[in-house]
Amino acid sequence: MSKAILRFDLNDTDDQEKFARAIKADDMCYVLSEHLEWLRQKLKYKLEGDSEAAKALEESRENLTSLMHDNNVDLNEIWT
Repeated sequence: MSKAILRFDLNDTDDQEKFARAIKADDMCYVLSEHLEWLRQKLKYKLEGDSEAAKALEESRENLTSLMHDNNVDLNEIWT
């Protein structure tokens, strides 16, 4: 069994920020996943008659997925 150990010097400000990001990564994945699902549901079920709102949500969804792609964030890889 492989193991990985992350070490942080919590007396160092930079390491404190890195530590906070590391321990909140799971929560961030959850938020991204939930927001993408919310956008999908809004586009599929709620905005059939409001094309302007649907277009804005679709642009938002495309922007978010593009940012994730450009930064190699694949929720299927890290969030199951």
